Amino acid sequence: MPSALATTGQSTANQAKSEFGDAILEIQTCPTDVILKVTPAAWKAVHLFLKSDGYDMFISLAAVDWIKEGMIWVVSHVYDTKKKRRISVKTQLPRDAARLDSLAEVWEGANWH
Repeated sequence: MPSALATTGQSTANQAKSEFGDAILEIQTCPTDVILKVTPAAWKAVHLFLKSDGYDMFISLAAVDWIKEGMIWVVSHVYDTKKKRRISVKTQLPRDAARLDSLAEVWEGANWH
């Protein structure tokens, strides 16, 4: 059963899907949060949307280099301190063309990563 964190993030995920359509490739719910899988082109715009929806804390940014598969997964985690909601955003990039818009303009803490 999903936690309260995951349940409260679901409505935001549904709104994001409505706003961005096919750029939201998948919505997953796990015990601790909701995961939005997005196209690389929508990466920054989805984060701007989340920030405007009350997600006010940037938690982390990470990447996993799948060398054999020739791809890189990038994931961020953001949190809404008022409504206690958490969402992760993931995108997949081809390893030989791994370019992604910076989140430093959206989340000051992203400049540290």
